[in-house]
Amino acid sequence: MLANALAHALRISLLGGALLTSTAALADSDWDSLTPEQQQVLGDFRERWDSMPADRRERLKAKAERWRSMPPEQRDAIRERWRALKPLPPEAREALRQKWQSLTPEERREAVRDLHRQHGAPGRPGHEGHGNDRND
Repeated sequence: MLANALAHALRISLLGGALLTSTAALADSDWDSLTPEQQQVLGDFRERWDSMPADRRERLKAKAERWRSMPPEQRDAIRERWRALKPLPPEAREALRQKWQSLTPEERREAVRDLHRQHGAPGRPGHEGHGNDRND
């Protein structure tokens, strides 16, 4: 009986500590805690940043870092593709995203090679997988 009571108290203590830790982690990733570079890249999310789930904010921060580390040519190519996709209705963009996610890695590589051939850009091995993340 005493062992059960101690185990219960320990579980409550651990749960309380986990809640405090996760609350502190949330506070550390509010908009004002982002670096100026992160704020610049993530500017489109400013108004809703503090109300987003922490896991989505972390994914977006990781993508911002990946974007920041890309060569300018790669950023330009991504911007160009986005300009082509942006006018599409959200349903069409979602259908394209789902289609991309259904492709095998080899099919994705071939699709990227085709895009590069169409636009006169050389293939960039190792970059074919980007874009298979959720719509962040």
